[in-house]
Amino acid sequence: MIETRNILHSDGRLEIRRVISADNLEDWNKENPLAYERSIVWIRPVMDCLYVRTAFVRNARSRRGPLLTANEDQIVVGYSKLTADAPMQGIDSLYYQRRVFYLMQEDLGGEADVQTNANCMRPESILPTQWGQRYLGLSAQPYSKRDIREDSGIVEFAF
Repeated sequence: MIETRNILHSDGRLEIRRVISADNLEDWNKENPLAYERSIVWIRPVMDCLYVRTAFVRNARSRRGPLLTANEDQIVVGYSKLTADAPMQGIDSLYYQRRVFYLMQEDLGGEADVQTNANCMRPESILPTQWGQRYLGLSAQPYSKRDIREDSGIVEFAF
């Protein structure tokens, strides 16, 4: 189990920060795409939400700054921050890979059918370096195991 510390910022953000120590570095695996996550920052209260949507952003220009969506229907509720030694990724090594968490307008109205959506995750299960648990909807019907890293649902980001 990952050791974390919660930090409540004066502006209302909740940061779940990974505690890094010599004891837990033996479990570190640089092959894990989330290996360099330092913390998860929730900019809106989400712990009472049934799910949040997750996108794996492959073109982030910073390690720690907020990630914003360019789509008006998507409301960013959180993002990951990386460690200071996180390497740039991709073919040209110009970007960082980070996660962003968001809700759609239809989620707020309770109109979304998310049972088949692979990127809906339970917010309380999301921790730095861990994907979290999929939200299966109100019924526990079988679902296809698709990789959320490949099904982000977000097309464009503004930095």
